[in-house]
Amino acid sequence: MKSILNLQFVIILFLIISGCTSGIYQHLDRPLEDPEITQPRASSFKQEMTVTITWNIDERCDEYILYRRLDSDFSVDEIVYRGTGTEYIDINGINEDRYLYSLSKIRGQKEFGPSEPAFGVFSNTIQDFLEPNNTKDTAVWLEYEFESNMYYYRNSDGEEVQDIDWFYVEVPPRRIATIVVSQSGLSTEDTFFYFSQVGEVPYQVINNNDIPIENRSTNTDRFYFKLYPVSSEFLNDISEAGGSIVDYTISLIMISNL
Repeated sequence: MKSILNLQFVIILFLIISGCTSGIYQHLDRPLEDPEITQPRASSFKQEMTVTITWNIDERCDEYILYRRLDSDFSVDEIVYRGTGTEYIDINGINEDRYLYSLSKIRGQKEFGPSEPAFGVFSNTIQDFLEPNNTKDTAVWLEYEFESNMYYYRNSDGEEVQDIDWFYVEVPPRRIATIVVSQSGLSTEDTFFYFSQVGEVPYQVINNNDIPIENRSTNTDRFYFKLYPVSSEFLNDISEAGGSIVDYTISLIMISNL
């Protein structure tokens, strides 16, 4: 009887030393609350034909399930990832197709979710080299001419994925900077972009028309402005889902006297 007890003690001691019980302790240490249902994040246009989906770690669950469905009325969810990671790189899509990604969390035998979907777009065109310039703080100094692009997509639930391009010009005192935006392949004079200068009323850009920025002060000043999508121009039907990506050129033509 004594030898049996000694053998049991040795086995337990071996398990502790070898780390075989670490999973049990980790399981006991984790929070007792149910996993939180959270929407993942989808990133498009960073790489050709790729959507990257990420989410935050949740110590209250054992694993994650990522569902994907095409943004259409007849699409059904499919599991594209199941595991303990917090990122999935989707390379299995068709150019211009729109996808919705929902996240569920598993704890024990129970599934929590799925979440509200994140919106991703497959494209064989990537964002321009000026990115990220989608905020005033990351605005690009317009010194000469840049080739750029802009995209706008909307899914069937009205959620948008869009590009906003910020720039600034430095204008000497009592001078005027002239900017021109050019978009090829247009059937009208209207481009797909709004022009919005800080402190001024936005308006739709006319293709190849001069855009003046005046500095009436006695000091050199910096003027910030942005281009952003005219959503109706990017959609075949303003009432339906869709979108596109277009190229354009923005140029500082000259700085002249007022």
